[in-house]
Amino acid sequence: MAKKPKSRKSRRARSRKFEPVPKEFRTVTPYLAIKGAAQAIEWYEKVFGAKEFEAERQITPEG
Repeated sequence: MAKKPKSRKSRRARSRKFEPVPKEFRTVTPYLAIKGAAQAIEWYEKVFGAKEFEAERQITPEG
């Protein structure tokens, strides 16, 4: 029985590198959805040395 030739698409797809998690993130990325999140983040930075991804903060109209 003759083998089917591999498609060009599958060869191209295999040559691309896919990173499921961007380098600047970890496999677990926590988030806050609380009142006073900005103050909580400041406290986490001060007490635990936490670092916030600056571009990731999303402030809602409620604050």
